[in-house]
Amino acid sequence: DSVALYKMENKKLSKINLPEDAPVTMEIALGDELTGGGANFRSSSNSSGDASHGTSAKDEEVEVDRRNYYYAVSNFLKTFLENEESAPLFLYGLPDNQAVFKKVAKGLNVQGEISVTTSPAQLSVAELEKNVLKIQEELSRKEVAEYQKLIETKTYEQFSDIKQSASLGRLEKLFITTANLIPGFGEDPDTEYDWRQESNFTSIETISNGGDVYILEQTDAPGGKSLLGILRY
Repeated sequence: DSVALYKMENKKLSKINLPEDAPVTMEIALGDELTGGGANFRSSSNSSGDASHGTSAKDEEVEVDRRNYYYAVSNFLKTFLENEESAPLFLYGLPDNQAVFKKVAKGLNVQGEISVTTSPAQLSVAELEKNVLKIQEELSRKEVAEYQKLIETKTYEQFSDIKQSASLGRLEKLFITTANLIPGFGEDPDTEYDWRQESNFTSIETISNGGDVYILEQTDAPGGKSLLGILRY
């Protein structure tokens, strides 16, 4: 019966201020069209864990209100988020609420496979932030799994080959693991300084030519390689 929008950036969650006419509650969104009284939506479970739902006329009215409300929310978000470059939208709420919203949410980049399936009601931003980390962790796992597949493509491991490919604009992705980064400057500061400068320069060239650069833990790198360049062609 209410919604809020948050943005997760650098593992920090912040609430987005919505305009006064935003459908943040069911009453605002439906007004005179509200039929079921704006009741909270909950499902009950028996001892075996099976969910049960009533089928009274009142329940049917509540279900209609919920569907209409989520339709209004979906339409609002399509307009509100149109300048967010199709930012992925993750859901935080009870499973039955999420199921209804996904059915009516057209034109939104809703990530159906990753969500938080508990109630966000009465939780502080700090508590929400802690729970939402589950989404970020799952995204990281999926991304790392995709990296591993890249080892099957055309690659370079030697820095001289990677550097040349970057200068020619042939490098699509550059992976540098933290194993390459000595705390401080190690026992040979001059050599370490030169290596970092070369790495920075090659990274900048890769990005300037439309490639991507990733800094990863050794265990997350494709093939466990400490340095890897993925070629476009």
